[in-house]
Formats: sequence, structure tokens, C-alpha cells
Amino acid sequence: MEKKILVVDDKTGIRKMFSEFLSRKGYTTLTASGGQEAIEIIKKENPDLVLLDMKMPKMDGIETLKRIRGLGINTKIVMLTALDNVALERDARLKGADGFLRKQLNIPIIIHAVDQILLEKPPLNK
Repeated sequence: MEKKILVVDDKTGIRKMFSEFLSRKGYTTLTASGGQEAIEIIKKENPDLVLLDMKMPKMDGIETLKRIRGLGINTKIVMLTALDNVALERDARLKGADGFLRKQLNIPIIIHAVDQILLEKPPLNK
């Protein structure tokens, strides 16, 4: 069975880039431009993994993370960030994040990290 990945980012280019590369790798991809849209998709689609941007307007990544975890759905959530903020990452991990990826990493590294997370490897912190 194909694994489903939801990419949540307010930037269209980021969503398209991640979606294209993950689709080529054989994953089914879904996208959302914000937290509320992501929550609605998660309720319907129950993805295996959510790649969730930390900084978004209206509902940021931390608030979205809390609401997703509040649904009781057992999906992996990896926070995407352009920032290097240890306190923010600690807060996200305490609220249920399974890992972190820097948006600046190259695509092969990100794809490899996604593969590891979906294969139940230890949490990633890059």
C-alpha cells in the first residue's frame, strides 16, 4: 500500500516542490496551504506523514500540531523550518512532533529522511 504524505506550507512553491519529488519516489501526496485546511484533509485522508511548516499565517505550525494531536490520529508529524530555534523545536517535540527538517536541506536528504521516518526509524533531528 502506498504511503500518503501531506505537505503543509503557506508557500505554493515549497508545496509543489515537495509534492513532485515525493510523488516521483512513489508516495501519494496531498497538500494544504494552512493549518485549518490541513486538519480537514487529515480527518478525511488519515495520511501516514505530515510535513508541517512551523511558520504560517493565521495558524502556525505549533498550533496546527497541537490540534492534529488532539484529533487522536496516529500519524507521524515532521516540522519543516527555515529557522534554527532550539526552544521552538523543544516546544514542538513536547507537543508531539516526531522530527524536524530544515527546508534548506537538499531534496535527496529530505526524501531519505521521509523514508526513514515512514520505516519507523528513530526520530530525525537535522
